[in-house]
Amino acid sequence: MAAAWAAALGEVRFTKIQDAIRTRDVASLKSLWNKLVPIWDDRTFYDFVASSDAFSRLSFHHREVFVHAGFGTGGWDSARIVSGHGFYTY
Repeated sequence: MAAAWAAALGEVRFTKIQDAIRTRDVASLKSLWNKLVPIWDDRTFYDFVASSDAFSRLSFHHREVFVHAGFGTGGWDSARIVSGHGFYTY
């Protein structure tokens, strides 16, 4: 799952975002961020995981374990329905 997580972050150019932060390249960071916000602003963390190419190659069980294993989403405001378990807000 670690490889899937790394690949999922690669899909959204996370390394480039980190590089821009590290080098204080505000213009690059703003450009990268402005591309992400319209796509991900109203979507959940689970959606990010489940819709990534990397995690879509794993089983449903793998995705469920990953998002429930205490991985803190920090500021990612997410809510979702868990099959058979009701409504959860993180």
